[in-house]
Amino acid sequence: MLNYCCRGIDVILTDLADCCLSLLITAYLVPGLEFDSFIAAAIAAGVLGLVNAIVRPVLLLLTLPITFLTLVCFYLSLMPSCYGWQGF
Repeated sequence: MLNYCCRGIDVILTDLADCCLSLLITAYLVPGLEFDSFIAAAIAAGVLGLVNAIVRPVLLLLTLPITFLTLVCFYLSLMPSCYGWQGF
């Protein structure tokens, strides 16, 4: 998980430009998706960046118990199978 407040402004602007370029390429390839100008794509890229910076860490924290539970279940099912392969 990246910490956006400790990143340099040049990295943030580069990420914004990459996202904007990706949106413009997607708008070119996908029918029905279009931007009026580069500024509109830059605003959309900024909104996507904010959502990624704010919502993603919250969702990661909310899904952490499910992730932990599935890893524990996998571990509990893996260990007996390993013992079975060893012939115990």
